[in-house]
Amino acid sequence: MYCPKCRVERSGQAQFCTVCGTRLVPHEPPAAGQTPPPAQFCRRCGKPCPPGTTLCGDCRSRQRVAVLLRVACAVLSLALCAALAIWITDPFDWNRAALSLSLTVHDLSIAQGETETLTAVLAPDGGEEVSVRWTSSDPSVAEVESTGALTAQVRWTGEGSCTITASAQDGGTGGQAVTDACLVTCEAPEEIATLTLDTQSLSLEEGGSAPLTALLEWDAAGDGSYTVEWSSSDETVASVTKTEDALTAQVNWTGEGTCVVTATVSGGAEAPELSANCVVTCAAPAAPEVSFPVGTVEYNGHHYLVCMEETDWESAQAACEAMGGHLATITSAEENEFVYQLACTYSREKAFLLGGTDRDQEGTFVWVTGEPFEYTNWGYLNQPDNYREYKDQDYITLLTFDQTGEYHDDSGEWWGTHASEWDDKDGQSNPYICEWDY
Repeated sequence: MYCPKCRVERSGQAQFCTVCGTRLVPHEPPAAGQTPPPAQFCRRCGKPCPPGTTLCGDCRSRQRVAVLLRVACAVLSLALCAALAIWITDPFDWNRAALSLSLTVHDLSIAQGETETLTAVLAPDGGEEVSVRWTSSDPSVAEVESTGALTAQVRWTGEGSCTITASAQDGGTGGQAVTDACLVTCEAPEEIATLTLDTQSLSLEEGGSAPLTALLEWDAAGDGSYTVEWSSSDETVASVTKTEDALTAQVNWTGEGTCVVTATVSGGAEAPELSANCVVTCAAPAAPEVSFPVGTVEYNGHHYLVCMEETDWESAQAACEAMGGHLATITSAEENEFVYQLACTYSREKAFLLGGTDRDQEGTFVWVTGEPFEYTNWGYLNQPDNYREYKDQDYITLLTFDQTGEYHDDSGEWWGTHASEWDDKDGQSNPYICEWDY
């Protein structure tokens, strides 16, 4: 056996060197004159180990296990110390009952502008370690605000129902949480004022009027004062006049149709604005009662009268107006044919005055009624001509005869105007035709 430390051969069956105590190995000693190789054996067990190391694989494994055990012991020691510290500062009562929370009421009704108080009861008493949190499922119906450790105030904010929830968490038992809820019903706002009208509909004849009265029950906040305004949706149908009594107005007929008359009452900032409506129906104007002269003929809703008295145009128009009409105005071929045939029953040799003239602006003819001057039936090519011999031919006439062989210009041509056609005349002495537009 060979001692790697003493580098000498040891005899016998001993396993350790008797000089240094190193485990003997079965290696041959180096040859004479040679330097023994460096020792590469485990310093603990003497087994061969990798070059550059002092421990074999088994000894290194055991060393790692020992390190891990020491670390585990250190961590366990720290955990035990922490648990001991918690136990010392906050000892757990194993006999303590589970935390519970309940509200004193579970159904609550609140009127507009009112508040109510909710109270929570904790069992067992959580003391300062327990905090109660309040929430509302709909703040637009009811709001909740904590007013103490176990109380809260519920305030009406609108009509409807919501749930107020109280929740608590026990800090001393590791966070145990409990809840309870209350159903809150917020009642609709009370009507502090009502407004109606004495009638919901009103009928008026032409030129008529009728009173309209507002019926008001007023119990508004503030000083109780109010103002009343009246309005019409269409002043061209009916107008509204205030009277000395603010709650009464006079409704006046102004034209045919239907409109709405509204009474509006307003008060202070906390009072509501009220309104009430009345439908007003205004009848059409009654047709004027007219006694037509003898000989008047109806056509297409109009009436016509042939007057054989020969006079000037202004006097003829004045005579027609005195009877409630005007000189006839012709706006279609059908009407022209009717008036022509009517005039022919009186004479087939006359030119009858009509209600058209260009006396205000030469060449621009207008009807006395203001109707559009669109239809014309002037004589063939040459009319109106403001004939040179007479000049100032400013008035339209309807011929009941053929007017031919007259010289009308310097061209040397002879033109004529036929029966039922128009010719401009000076209007000094002619029969005339009156018309009523009804």
